[in-house]
Amino acid sequence: VSVGFSAETSLNQLKSTNKISERQSLEIKNECRTFLVTILRKLQDKCPVQHQLVRSMQCLDPKNMAGSKEKSLVQMRRVLKILVESNRLDEMACDDVLREFGDFCDFASHQEGFRDFDPKKDRVDTLLYESMGISRAFSNAWNV
Repeated sequence: VSVGFSAETSLNQLKSTNKISERQSLEIKNECRTFLVTILRKLQDKCPVQHQLVRSMQCLDPKNMAGSKEKSLVQMRRVLKILVESNRLDEMACDDVLREFGDFCDFASHQEGFRDFDPKKDRVDTLLYESMGISRAFSNAWNV
């Protein structure tokens, strides 16, 4: 791990004027490296990808819905569990949501827009709204 160009230059100047020893220079570099590693670990721990809710929201990926209904349902169950535990959703609604979401995955598997979804060209929100949001059959799933 590099401590950076400016820090390296400053350390070399201090060593050349005998204000710090070679050992002190190495200690400073090691402390900087330790600091950087610690900060990066903390950032990674707080990264949204580490949270189960974010990982489970893959169930809303159109290709996943069209390609693997079972996997999407497992992930949706996790999402619902987290929402119920955080008091964001009534537990009584979960069965209806899962049923509708399963039906929607069946619907998605027959739709070309889901199977061929390209996130570089298409928008997930638009696709889901046009297929789920305006349909009464999927209203409980849409509300989640």
